[in-house]
Amino acid sequence: MILSNDSIVSISGLNKKGLLLYSTSERKKGFADLHLFPLTKQGKQYAFHSRKGVAESLAKFIKYDWIAFTSDQTGRSEVFISDLTKPDVRTQFSFEGGEEPRYDSVNQILYYRE
Repeated sequence: MILSNDSIVSISGLNKKGLLLYSTSERKKGFADLHLFPLTKQGKQYAFHSRKGVAESLAKFIKYDWIAFTSDQTGRSEVFISDLTKPDVRTQFSFEGGEEPRYDSVNQILYYRE
């Protein structure tokens, strides 16, 4: 976690393709956004960005080019998944509240905290 004047940067993950997943939070406004940063020049360039006015955080890489994350776009915290190759498509994964997704890559199961 990196602290600066009015924001917090938290590194969420690094995948095998050299893609860094991190979130930023603004202390005063309470917004949280997800970002992807390629650490290498090879490979795909992704255009995933958080939606404006929606807090999205606590993201984790899951299988292949997918991420799971917490979003408040429904009015409460829920877990969503998104294919990084189709960044505008977000699929709601939890429906009774959820956050902090975790992926078991051995059994290919996505868990989250209610």
